Amino acid sequence: MSAVVFFGLLSTALMLASRATYFYSIYKGETKPHAFSWLIWAVISCIGFAAQFAEGAGAGSWARGVSALTCIILVFIGFKWGEKNITRSDWATLVVAFLAVPLWIITETPLWSVILVVIIDTIGYIPTIRKVWRNPHQETPVSYILSCLCALFSLAAIEHYTPSTWLYPLALTITNAIMFMLIYLWRGDIYRLARKFLKITVFIALLSSAASAAIPEKKPRTLAPTVASVVVYKAERRMDLLDYRGVTIDSYKIVLGKNPVGDKKHEGDNRTPEGTYLIDTRNENSQFFLSLRISYPNARDIAEARRQGLSPGGDIFIHGMPNDKSWMWWKYNTVNDWTNGCVAVSNDDMKELWTRIADGTPITIRP
Repeated sequence: MSAVVFFGLLSTALMLASRATYFYSIYKGETKPHAFSWLIWAVISCIGFAAQFAEGAGAGSWARGVSALTCIILVFIGFKWGEKNITRSDWATLVVAFLAVPLWIITETPLWSVILVVIIDTIGYIPTIRKVWRNPHQETPVSYILSCLCALFSLAAIEHYTPSTWLYPLALTITNAIMFMLIYLWRGDIYRLARKFLKITVFIALLSSAASAAIPEKKPRTLAPTVASVVVYKAERRMDLLDYRGVTIDSYKIVLGKNPVGDKKHEGDNRTPEGTYLIDTRNENSQFFLSLRISYPNARDIAEARRQGLSPGGDIFIHGMPNDKSWMWWKYNTVNDWTNGCVAVSNDDMKELWTRIADGTPITIRP
């Protein structure tokens, strides 16, 4: 079992444990969930899970999926048996939460939706904080600390770190920890709060040590010395390296031109060409970290463009991230198609490709 799967299962188990304690306290009549808080959290949990799933968080998104499902259940419970004092600010928060969906569609990236979700999630605690201030015994502190630990371990389970995958669980770690402390502080039980934090710290330390001992360290990947050919699958955003038998020896995640569907027809169409070419040269002083040039255009590409009275274009490369714009991670990444027709990979992957692909290696780009 890999470390990400271990922490993914652990975070999911903690989420289920957190919800189980909350459901049980409702059953015993000790907790009355605020219906609108859970409605807001249901909406943003669904958006947060969708963003993590879309960005390749993998096992790090499992707990968020369980959270979204249980939040929906708690909405129905809250409206039937919980608190229903709904203010205008609650309605405003819900409306803003739903705005995250069109924001994602308009910007074509989940990042701004995730930022909005984090803000709304924090605001969504306000009705529950009001309730805890009035009666701190109507909330279950253990469910919040379990949610805190769940979010913390889900951070360790993320398979592809981008702000869209780690920002939301980080915010949940912090806000649930604050809720846990507020309940005990407003109950006037600081001594018990201190004991709880000591136990939690010991638990995390022991669990992390056990996980480090049980999960073998991943060995560094041994790079194959020779690559016979390269195949790019545009629809799958994947590039395979093949040996001389035609067997795939490794695969890399890629992004394409801003207009990724279809073959490149002319200069400026922002499409990635399709066909068979060669890696004909390389540039270690590239504006995009390192680059390997693809021998586009070939004779067919030139003839097709000329029939339309257009230039076929050129300068199609496999390259990394832009040197002077690396801070613009929301635009230049390995999730969104952003190039002018080139094939882009992460800088770490580009280092490997630079050493593995020799000049003269054939490359086939498929739809």
